[in-house]
Amino acid sequence: MDFRHITPCGECCAGCQKKAQGLCRGCLESGGHCEEWAQSGTCPTFACARKHGVLFCGICPEFPCDHLPMRKWRPDCVAELTALAQEYQMERTAMDINRIKENAIQWARSYEDTAAYSGWCLSFIEDAVEKSNGIELFGGDSATASALLYSDGIRQGTPEAGAFVFYDCHGSVNGDPVNWGHCGLCIGDGQVIHAWNQVRIDPYLAIEQLSPAPSWTAPVYIGWVPLERVLAQKP
Repeated sequence: MDFRHITPCGECCAGCQKKAQGLCRGCLESGGHCEEWAQSGTCPTFACARKHGVLFCGICPEFPCDHLPMRKWRPDCVAELTALAQEYQMERTAMDINRIKENAIQWARSYEDTAAYSGWCLSFIEDAVEKSNGIELFGGDSATASALLYSDGIRQGTPEAGAFVFYDCHGSVNGDPVNWGHCGLCIGDGQVIHAWNQVRIDPYLAIEQLSPAPSWTAPVYIGWVPLERVLAQKP
């Protein structure tokens, strides 16, 4: 839905017969001076919504309130505005997620061919999301730990853009066995940007063919987790 055409009371002037016939300029176009409220000067609902800084009543923090004159001719207006608010929030969330993904991918790409994150694959993709968006993630201490933490959201097949992509690999550090795994950030079309000996981009399955560090096993693809699931993780 295009919420640019939604009025404060939750109506949509697009397609209105009065507006089409030139009998009314429209609520938004006239600043709330609709023909129906000509005597009062400005629609009280329009004025109230603008006073509270909201697009329409349903997303006002005081909704539902006693200042809904349309109750007289729209007895179901509270339910209608509630449903409209839910749709609005869903669209806003989708827009926010896409922006977060775009910011993270752009940030990650800026490190391509650098060794700044050599050996720190999880830090790289978490920083890509956090530093480019000013938010905090609550993943595990390693790629393996994060994959386990997000295990309820792991999917198979080609990862989507913005997804965290996980691999199983293990080896030893100072003679001690560790299973830290490996991970990367999908930038779209199954391509994954990840911190290996340097930050590089590879097809998600081609990462399994990379030569591992001494005493380490080659990465084995586990699956991918949507960014929405990563963001939903609580501390």
